[in-house]
Amino acid sequence: MTGYCPFQVLTAREVRCELGKGSFSPKDSEEPWACAGCSIPRVLANRPCIYLEPVKHFALRGKSITFFRCTMFGVVIDEPFRLCPQCVGNEPAPRAH
Repeated sequence: MTGYCPFQVLTAREVRCELGKGSFSPKDSEEPWACAGCSIPRVLANRPCIYLEPVKHFALRGKSITFFRCTMFGVVIDEPFRLCPQCVGNEPAPRAH
């Protein structure tokens, strides 16, 4: 992961993903299946549409699934940057202060 993640909680012994309800060691957080490979911080930093919700599931140790759900149209999207800019309902989220 690069940058700030609003779903990441750090303690002395573990890293917790509040979105995916997963806990792992700080070393594991550097793996692509955990924080290091997560696209959510990058997408959120680019002010996605207000209808876009991130979803993350940790199925098994060493495996995760990340996607985004459009609440306006009820579709699931892997990479919003491909579809959302062309959407008629695209309404960017307000800038964080």
